[in-house]
Amino acid sequence: MSDAVFDYNKVATVSTQLQNANTDLVTHLANLQNTVTAMLSSGGGLYMEQSSPALHDAYAHFTVTLQNAMNNIGNFAQQFEKIKGGLSDFDSGTQKAVIAAGQKQ
Repeated sequence: MSDAVFDYNKVATVSTQLQNANTDLVTHLANLQNTVTAMLSSGGGLYMEQSSPALHDAYAHFTVTLQNAMNNIGNFAQQFEKIKGGLSDFDSGTQKAVIAAGQKQ
């Protein structure tokens, strides 16, 4: 039989860290997108009539891809919270069942 140990506080800590990373990284990516957009505009430091729009579109697509990946970090945080909640409910339900069974004897 395998061991099982549940530390609800550790799960909550990791979940919070993942959620914070998701928020921070998505915000940072949006800021970088704005910086790149400004740079590729006329007078922004790297403007070329034909290449800049293509570079902008490519970077925008890249940013969306990364943002989707970062949102998956948030999905893991939610999944861990659901697991923690399910385990807590199971533990509480088991305790109540044991107490009720003990009172019937």
